[in-house]
Amino acid sequence: MTTYATLCFPVRDGQVLLLRKAEELWGGGKWNGPGGKLLPWEDPEEGAARELHEETGLRGGVLDFRGVLQFRFGEETVPGWVVYVFTCEDFSGELRGSREGVLRWYPAADLPLGQMWEDDRAWLPCVLAGRRVWGEFRFDEEARQLHEGRVVELGGSVGVVYRLNTSPGGVPKRPVREVQVDREGLQGDLHHDTRHHGGPERAVCLFSLEVLAKLRSEGHPVRPGSLGENITVAGLEWGRVRPGLRIRAGTTELEVTRYTTPCATIRGSFLRGDILRVDSDHHPGEARVYARVLKPGWVRSGDLVELRDTLPRASL
Repeated sequence: MTTYATLCFPVRDGQVLLLRKAEELWGGGKWNGPGGKLLPWEDPEEGAARELHEETGLRGGVLDFRGVLQFRFGEETVPGWVVYVFTCEDFSGELRGSREGVLRWYPAADLPLGQMWEDDRAWLPCVLAGRRVWGEFRFDEEARQLHEGRVVELGGSVGVVYRLNTSPGGVPKRPVREVQVDREGLQGDLHHDTRHHGGPERAVCLFSLEVLAKLRSEGHPVRPGSLGENITVAGLEWGRVRPGLRIRAGTTELEVTRYTTPCATIRGSFLRGDILRVDSDHHPGEARVYARVLKPGWVRSGDLVELRDTLPRASL
């Protein structure tokens, strides 16, 4: 069974706040970012903010999503842990310790890597430099030795499943950690209006975490799942996502069929009910898309997402 968790690194004046875990806890004696397990139905950003406050006393304002890490132990075939990583430069409150461990500010250029998890040196400097990453690592069963790993920088045609969302009908759709996808879409996802939603050509709806963040900065009260998307994707250059493209997510392969037509059910997620804010004609590159399922399979939150261009290439 996969455990989903968060890490959040407060940053100020070239320094990063780290926590040395208490000896009796998992990872005891190692420096790491504040964080912990997500609660059921909890959004990763909300969970990261909650853990940050519980372990440091700080209240995060805007948390910046920086990537996802997957960890396997021993011969595990699925991740034992999936960890969402955030940084935060906008925070308030008085710093205080907790039973989780001791807090200390470190220069970002002089991290105590020798006293941290072995994989940290592969991705943490990238995150603190402002890049987004996806990483997978395999430790031995006791989590004492790193056997293998790789880090992929997000951006362009490479992203990550930030959230999976389903509902018994209507919006908002609620988060699920993993789900099976068949020709009709995500199992457990239903529609009240089957004339305008659902079906093989509209099996899966996808949208961008970055576009959602832009909409929030404009004052629209949107959140992942509130616009009815099944897969909230982070890291992809969303302007590249267009009809005809194939998308691999987990063991599933999709093909984008068209841009969605905004409907009145999502009016409450926009200032003055301006649903045309996510219409492809009015705002190219900032619309949701529908996709058909070419290859059924499983998708987990934190899985890598890759675009595959199927348009014919001109001969040189």
